Amino acid sequence: MGTRISGTTPPRGPIRALLADDHPAFRAGLRAILADVPYPGVDIVGEAAGGPAAVALAAELRPDLVLMDLQMSGRDDTDGIDATRRITAASPATGVLVVSVFSDPAGVRAALAAGARGYVLKGAAAGEIVGAVRAVASGCAFLGTGVAALLTTLADETRPTPRPGIPGLTERESDVLRLLSTGLGTGDIARNLRLTPKTVRNHMSNLFAKLGVTNRPQAVIRAREAGLTGER
Repeated sequence: MGTRISGTTPPRGPIRALLADDHPAFRAGLRAILADVPYPGVDIVGEAAGGPAAVALAAELRPDLVLMDLQMSGRDDTDGIDATRRITAASPATGVLVVSVFSDPAGVRAALAAGARGYVLKGAAAGEIVGAVRAVASGCAFLGTGVAALLTTLADETRPTPRPGIPGLTERESDVLRLLSTGLGTGDIARNLRLTPKTVRNHMSNLFAKLGVTNRPQAVIRAREAGLTGER
C-alpha cells in the first residue's frame, strides 16, 4: 500500500483535486477511482492536458491536490516537473501527487525535489491511489509501492566509495603507515609530512599498538590488506 509519512491536518470537507494528464482515458479512470473515496470524498474541480494549463488552473482554482503526470502533450518529462515546481512555489498549501509511468530513481528524485509530496506509479491498485490522495491532501508524504526502494537504489549508486584506510587510525597515522609501506625510513617520512622524526616515531608507536603489530613488516602487511598501498 505504499509508505505514508505523517504530516499536517486534512482539509475540511471534500478534497478539491485537479487532474493533470494528457490522456483522457486515464483521467476518466482517475475520476472513477476518486468517486469512490469515502467521506469526506474528492471533488474534481478541473482537468488539464498539459503542464502550462495545470499551472494556470492551479493558480485559478487553488485545489487541495494536483494529480500530476510527468510527460504530457508529447513533451519530455520536465513538463510535469516544471509544472510541479511552479505550482508548489506559488501555492505551498497545494499538494502535488505525481502519478507517472516513469519508475527511474532519478525521475522520482527530480519530482520530489520540485516539491511533489507523493509519487505513485500508473497501474497502482486503486486502494494505493486513494491512500496517496488522502495522505498528500493531508499534508503527508506518500511513496507508492516500490518507489521507496528506487530511492534506496539511487542512494546506493551515488554514495561515494569509502576511502581506503584502517578504522581507528587518525589521518596522520594513516599517512605515516602509507609512506612506511613504500619503504621510506623515519627521516624521509618526516620530510614528506613536514614533521620531526620524533613525531613520526610517536605516530608509528601509536599505529603499531592499534594494529596489534610489533614491527614494520607486519604493519606493511596490514597496510596492503587495507588498500593503503594499492597492492593486495
